[in-house]
Amino acid sequence: MASATVTGTVASLNSTGTGFRVEETWEGRDGRSSRRFWAVWFPKGTGGMAPPVNAHVKVTGLLGTKVSERDNRYVDHTINDAQVELLNGEPAPAADHRAPVQPYVGNPAYDTPPEDPWATAPIPESETPF
Repeated sequence: MASATVTGTVASLNSTGTGFRVEETWEGRDGRSSRRFWAVWFPKGTGGMAPPVNAHVKVTGLLGTKVSERDNRYVDHTINDAQVELLNGEPAPAADHRAPVQPYVGNPAYDTPPEDPWATAPIPESETPF
């Protein structure tokens, strides 16, 4: 499998803590500025800790490309099993696997169990299959 190295700016973080997006910019031969977004994914099971938004990073990993599901005129670019280096000379922070995933912390929907964990939603009479 091909490997890729991308240098760019962290555009956004994945809410599950498994990756982030990098914006790569360059100037074309015609003088116009162009940009491309890359989805960066940490190795499975590691969780990883993403650098802060707007940080300048160098990302190396396995190259992934596919036709975009949103619009087949575009290609989605990914870097899997990523190794991240902050370009100010410091390595990216190591993952803390004991830390909870941020979207679930303090959210009452996840902090309290349902009253009846085996309850199911009722099916309207008009949708009963028999």
